Amino acid sequence: MDALVAKIKERLESRRSCTIFEDDLSRVWPCAEEERKERLARVKAFAKAHAWSVTIRDPGIRATFRHLNGQARQNAPGAAT
Repeated sequence: MDALVAKIKERLESRRSCTIFEDDLSRVWPCAEEERKERLARVKAFAKAHAWSVTIRDPGIRATFRHLNGQARQNAPGAAT
């Protein structure tokens, strides 16, 4: 989980969003078909706990994380001040 948090934080320092694909998601949240709703809830809770929003497309395929409330990227090249 720590590696996933670090990966997302690093990407959000220089980008508006960070997309994580199934390979990385399944390392943290393995999922059988019958557990899909519970897994989605866990991904959403994870995002909220780190002050990110998450958009999940094609459930189980990719999750896109962004800062909550349009929070500006700080110390990033080209970030709005």
